[in-house]
Amino acid sequence: MTEATLVIKATVIFTIALVAAGAARRARASVRSLILAAAFGAALALPLASAVVPEHEVSIPQAYAPAFLVEEPAARSAATATGAAAPSAADTPSRRLPLLWLTRGLWLLGVAVTGAPLLFGLWRVRQVRRRSRAWVAGQQVAGALRPGSSRRAVAVLLHDDVVTPMTCGWIRPAIVMPADAPEWSAADVRRALVHELEHVRRRDWPIHVLARVTCALYWFHPAAWVAWRQLTLECERACDDAVVAQAESTAYAEQLVALARRFAKRSAAPILSMADRRRLSTRVAWILNADVARGRAGLTATALVLTGAVAAAAAIAPVQALPSAAALRFDVASVRPNDGSDATRGFGFTPEAGRVRLRNQTLRTIVSVAYAEPFGLFFPDERISGGPAWMNSERFTLEGRAGGAATPRELGLMLRTLLAERFKLKVRLESREAPVYALVRARRDGDLGPELRRSPTECQAGGRCGIGGGRGRWVLSAADMNLFAITLREVVGRDVVDRTDLGGSFDGTLTWAPTPEELGPLGERAPAAPEFGVSLFTALQEQFGLRLQSERGTTTHLVVERAERPIAN
Repeated sequence: MTEATLVIKATVIFTIALVAAGAARRARASVRSLILAAAFGAALALPLASAVVPEHEVSIPQAYAPAFLVEEPAARSAATATGAAAPSAADTPSRRLPLLWLTRGLWLLGVAVTGAPLLFGLWRVRQVRRRSRAWVAGQQVAGALRPGSSRRAVAVLLHDDVVTPMTCGWIRPAIVMPADAPEWSAADVRRALVHELEHVRRRDWPIHVLARVTCALYWFHPAAWVAWRQLTLECERACDDAVVAQAESTAYAEQLVALARRFAKRSAAPILSMADRRRLSTRVAWILNADVARGRAGLTATALVLTGAVAAAAAIAPVQALPSAAALRFDVASVRPNDGSDATRGFGFTPEAGRVRLRNQTLRTIVSVAYAEPFGLFFPDERISGGPAWMNSERFTLEGRAGGAATPRELGLMLRTLLAERFKLKVRLESREAPVYALVRARRDGDLGPELRRSPTECQAGGRCGIGGGRGRWVLSAADMNLFAITLREVVGRDVVDRTDLGGSFDGTLTWAPTPEELGPLGERAPAAPEFGVSLFTALQEQFGLRLQSERGTTTHLVVERAERPIAN
C-alpha cells in the first residue's frame, strides 16, 4: 500500500506547513515562504526517504519459521485419498486488470496533463533567454546593487516579447527585462532589478520549479495546490519587502499596477514574473501596509524551519499505512473440511508469491495464526476464548493466493478477511492487566554476553535471517531484539517487552535445558535429564548479558463471538 501511504504522509506534511504558515501570519513573508518551500522539499523527498528509511515492522523469514510450522510433504496417494479436487478455472488468478494498475494509469495521466504546462513554460523561458540580447546599462546597475555579483554573475537581458521583468535560471541566473526598459526612469529600473535580484539571491527559480514538479506528482491533492499558491504569493511578498526597504512604497505600488496592465488580453505571466495580475491587489495592500514585518529570514529562523522539516520527514518516512482487514482479500481462496483420513498437518506462507497454506488445522489454530503479531507465529492459545465446540476438533485445509507479492502483515489481514467471509468469524480483542516480562540488560556496564554480538550485515529480503533452532538451542542470524523478545514469549508463556535499547541486528547462539513448561507450547516432551545444563533465565544472563524482569503490564486477549462451519467451495 505504498501509494496510500505516500498520500497520507504528504497530507500530513502539507497540513503542518499550511497551519505553521498561518500561525506565522505576523512574521516576515520570507519566513512563511521558507516554511512552504521546506514542505515541498519534504513531500518531493518522501518516496526516496520511504525507500531508504527502514519500516518499523518485524517479519519472520520462512527459512527460520519454527519447525512445527513447516508444512510436511504429503504423498500423492494421501492427497488422492482426501478427495482433493484438481485445479479448476476458479483457482487460476483473475486476468482482469487490477484496480491498482487502473489507479496508477489514471495518476500517470494526471501527471502528464498537469506537468505539460510546466514543460511548455520551461521551453518558453528557454526560447526567451536564447533570443534575448544583453543590456549593458542594466548589467551595470545590477552590479552596483549586488556587489557580490562577481561570485555568481547575473545576466541582465532585453527581449521584445517580455512585457514585465522576470527571472530564470539557477546555475546561470538571468533577469529578462522588456524591450522598452532602457526608456524607463532610473528609479523604475532600480526597483525592478532589486526585486528580481532578490529572487536570485533566494534561489526562488529552482524552488518554484521543484514545487511545481511536486504539484504535478500530487495533482489530485488540493493541499498541494493551496500550498503552491501560497508559496508563490509569499515569495513575491518577500521580494517586494526588499524593494520597500530601499524605495518609497507608493511609487513601487504604482509601478506594479502599471506593469500589470500590460497583461491585458495577454497570456499568464511566466514563472517569477515581477507583476502578476492574479495577486496584484493582495501584493499592493501588503506593500502599502506599514504595520507588517519585513526583511529576510534570519539564520536562526532558517535553521529552525529546516531542522523541523528534516525531523518531520524522518519521523514520517518509516511509518507505513496498513489497510484494514476488510480492504485486503486473496485473489483465489479455498477452504476444504478434512474427513480425518489425512494426518499430515502444516502451515506455510510465501510473501514473494503472496500465498498462505494451512493444512489439516482446527479453526482455533487458524484464528491463532491469523491474529498473531507478527504474522508467522501463534496468538497465545491461553488468551483465546469463546466460540463453538467444533472449533477445537474439526479440521480444515485452507489456501489463499494474492495477485502478487505481499508482506507478511498483509497476508495476515487477508487471512482475517477470509475467515470473516467463509466462517462468518467475528472476534473481539480485549486488553487485560497481567504479569509480563521486560527484556533488559543484565550488566551494569551495559556490555553484551560472550555469545551475543552485533551482526555485520542487515537482514536482506529472502536471506536466511531471524531465529532458528529449537528444543533448548536458538541461533540468531541478523535478528533484532524485538524479534527475540517475541520469540521468548512463545517459550516463557508471557508477553515479553523489549527494553534493552539495543538497535540493529545481532548474531548469537543461546543454549539451555528446556523445562516441561517451556516445551509445552511447542508440543514437545521435555528431556528426561537436562541436556545443556542451565535454565533459560540463567542462560540469558550468562550467555547474552540479558535478563527477564517480571512486572505487571497489559496483554491482549481474543474472544470469539461467532463462528460458523464454512460453505463448500
